[in-house]
Amino acid sequence: MSYKKILTMICCVVFLNGCTPGKLKEKPQEAIPVKVDKVKLQELTESLDYTGNIKAQDEAVIYPKVSGKIIEKVKEDGALINKGDPICYVDRDEVGLKFQRAPVESTLSGILGRVYVDIGQNVTVATPVALVVSADKVKIGLDIPEKYLPKITLGQEAKISVDSWPLEEFKGNVTKIRQV
Repeated sequence: MSYKKILTMICCVVFLNGCTPGKLKEKPQEAIPVKVDKVKLQELTESLDYTGNIKAQDEAVIYPKVSGKIIEKVKEDGALINKGDPICYVDRDEVGLKFQRAPVESTLSGILGRVYVDIGQNVTVATPVALVVSADKVKIGLDIPEKYLPKITLGQEAKISVDSWPLEEFKGNVTKIRQV
């Protein structure tokens, strides 16, 4: 055999041995943390998140029974009030006559939402004096897209959360569905 052939064979053997998979240093596989839990049977709920208007179910605008001038305010905005409690007093004195001051009384128990008059203001029987709301029950008006209406039924329970009480969840029921 010639010198060139032997050298070529040796180079081929070395080259082929270098290209065949040998024992390479294997890196250990990286562990991936996995949490395993048992399968549980539970109810799935779907929620729709919307912004709505909350309004007291019962509210009353209070009017005086007589015309005159407001001479005293007994209650201020946000005060608790019972049915029959005075909100303010009207002086109905006319020239030559002397009357007792007339109370403007609440027709509803609840919270005095707003007092519309100030001391010294003239009022008539058509002048709104205050707004009283009973917040024991409220109504929430929502505009829900038509595609979700089949998922809502009368009497269905509703869970409500509001920004004012972020840790509290209130329960209610769907009482009216009106398509506009």
